Amino acid sequence: MLTCFLSALLFHQPSSPTSDTHFLQQESYDVGKHETSKNIQDTRQERDIDSDGRQQVSHEAKLPVQPVSQTNGTMELSAMNCSYMSWYESTSKPMWIPGYPGSGSEMLRALVKAITGLSGEDIYRGSHCSNHTATCKTHWPKFPDRYIPSTLRHDFINRTVLLIRNPKDALPSFHNHMWEGNNGKDLHSVQAPEEDWNKWRDRFSRGEIISWVGLIRRWKHLTDYKISFYLPYERLTDREAGPQLLLKLAEELRRNGVRVAPKEDIPCLWYKVVKGRKSSSKTKRAHKYVPSYKLQQQANLLYELEKLKEDFKDDSELVEILAKYQEDIRSNLQLYSQPKNTSNANVQ
Repeated sequence: MLTCFLSALLFHQPSSPTSDTHFLQQESYDVGKHETSKNIQDTRQERDIDSDGRQQVSHEAKLPVQPVSQTNGTMELSAMNCSYMSWYESTSKPMWIPGYPGSGSEMLRALVKAITGLSGEDIYRGSHCSNHTATCKTHWPKFPDRYIPSTLRHDFINRTVLLIRNPKDALPSFHNHMWEGNNGKDLHSVQAPEEDWNKWRDRFSRGEIISWVGLIRRWKHLTDYKISFYLPYERLTDREAGPQLLLKLAEELRRNGVRVAPKEDIPCLWYKVVKGRKSSSKTKRAHKYVPSYKLQQQANLLYELEKLKEDFKDDSELVEILAKYQEDIRSNLQLYSQPKNTSNANVQ
């Protein structure tokens, strides 16, 4: 059965992508929301921020008493104190962090700001991503950005870190973001109605899957930049893998000449941004349903990931990530169940 679906896929033309104009206008999520959750037992004062968004002072923060074991089995986050880094005049070039929309780029920007004191800029806010920033968020080539990476190679570090998330989850997240913006809702506040997701999925998911893999392909083929490593959203938000992955990112930024927080503070800062933010209803969508896919759409996901694995089989890190995504899609993807037609139920 699956073979038939895959064969049919080869002759299926992708739907035209949905308009991204409103998404670009709405991509203004406040990174500060990650840092100021009122439900966290945070003893730091509010930081003074000037008109350019530069942090003037840094205050000590205390985490809730909640032990979190780490991968080395020797460290726990238990009432640890950690300080956000203060802003400083950096002379280092920023680093691109590309990713398909809905993959956690706003959370990553908050993490970068916490460990460097520099903002993780966003080209969709009209920023040129100068040396006052540590990283620069981009969804290129998903969107027709004004700033094409290849034309700015002299203004950026020639290494990148690619943010990646299982497409079965990234697509619904992207759709939610657009739905919130188009319906006057606060970003990251509410899940789109299931009917809206189903309609968008059936119309655009084929093209969006191709867009998801296309972003990775384009960045892999760029000659001006090299992907140092990948930041899988699933690992970055994991209690054990997340702090270690943030340490790896901190080392990459330090290599670029950026000042970063002390190594011992990284797990604490990770906890504040990633886990602490979930205590706030403003930064966590309430989910009433699990987004589903039709069987053919599941086959499309698996097929495109398999092609990507074959094309970059020498990239063991990427292949491992994609293989795990495939297993998750096979085992945990919610398959769509057609509602029963009850229109004639009362007809005698």
